[in-house]
Amino acid sequence: LVVVHKAIQEMRKAYTAKEREKKARDEIVPQENIRLNPNRGPKLQNLRIYPNVQARGKKTEGDLEAHINGFRFTVKKAPSHDLKHVDI
Repeated sequence: LVVVHKAIQEMRKAYTAKEREKKARDEIVPQENIRLNPNRGPKLQNLRIYPNVQARGKKTEGDLEAHINGFRFTVKKAPSHDLKHVDI
């Protein structure tokens, strides 16, 4: 009887986790990609952002570029991060 009870609890946990994940996926709104400024707008160099992008405890310095619908923060040896005006 105890084994069956534990099996039912595990099935219930799996089901609720799956439903929670499905609900989270449904709430995600697709956003358009950042539109790059063809003539390179203003740019701030040697800028630090928090929280740390690389998460290694080191100081992260990069460049922040203004584009048509957002900003792009680029770091050497790391992918760039796009910040859209809608998200700010």
